Amino acid sequence: MGKTEAGTAGITEEFSLSLFGALAHLDAPTLMGSFAGAVIFVLSASDFHSVKRVILGCVALVSGYISAPDAADIIKAILPTGTTIHNGIGATFAAAVIVRVLLMVSGKDGLAFLSRKLEKK
Repeated sequence: MGKTEAGTAGITEEFSLSLFGALAHLDAPTLMGSFAGAVIFVLSASDFHSVKRVILGCVALVSGYISAPDAADIIKAILPTGTTIHNGIGATFAAAVIVRVLLMVSGKDGLAFLSRKLEKK
């Protein structure tokens, strides 16, 4: 193996180890729930171009993971007392809903959902 191949292999190995090291500190069920919610969002977002769907899916994944504890607390407040909800369930709902809600609220003409209702009348 030449010097170039050895150097490339070493850089690739270091990158892989650092990537997996960073991912090792993430909560796996919450990450999986966030991924599932992002997939639900991407599959239901047929009104966007495919590139925008991928970008918004990544935003949904990250925002679902970050807001998972709060979403789980909201779900716990709705369900009967004593119900246990894991952060993964909260991440699924948060990732599927949060980007759609943000797109609905933020529009060029102010609140987008209000302007759409006014246009229908």
